[in-house]
Amino acid sequence: MLVTRALKLAIFPNVSKLDAARYTYEKHLLYAQHFVTQLYFAPHGAALSTSGMGGLANKAQHRARNILAAHRAATKATDNKSNVPKIAFIGCPAAIEVSKDSIFDYWLKVESQFSNKKTLLPVKSHKRLNQWLKRGYALNPVCEFVKDKNGKFYALVFVQKEVEKAHPKKQSLMSAIVILSLVVTAMLARTPQLLLKNKDLKKRNAKDKLI
Repeated sequence: MLVTRALKLAIFPNVSKLDAARYTYEKHLLYAQHFVTQLYFAPHGAALSTSGMGGLANKAQHRARNILAAHRAATKATDNKSNVPKIAFIGCPAAIEVSKDSIFDYWLKVESQFSNKKTLLPVKSHKRLNQWLKRGYALNPVCEFVKDKNGKFYALVFVQKEVEKAHPKKQSLMSAIVILSLVVTAMLARTPQLLLKNKDLKKRNAKDKLI
């Protein structure tokens, strides 16, 4: 079973690099919302042509189709009415690689709209990521360039590891006996209190009859 964990990494770009990456992020968001709106009213499995729009639009449409698939599944499961989803948060396609010739730990490669040339943003690792790597997790080169609610950009990376699937342990006879004995003990502990309450209730009923 493949276990995946997501981590945030800080980026340290100069102004021009950040502006280029920001433009790509905003364009990807606009493309994704455009395709979600158009495909919402189209038959299931439909796709729109991205000829002349660049590779970024093609990836945005792929993300939009996944968003719609999840949206329709949720609508079907809850039996609620739906409308065109509004995308408030989405990651821009990017890749991460180890830095070999700089003071930074990694380079974040952000997609561009038309050219194959990517925007390189320096990234620093942190203690949490290093801990997962020491535990045998591998850093996936596919990541995302993301903006938080405060407008700050960062890299969202993923570490993965193959682990054995966990199986539920069978309850032993001894553990069942221990649980049963605890329940019985608790019931016996409450028995005197219940008897006293019953006696008080009988006395009150007897007094009410005399009155």
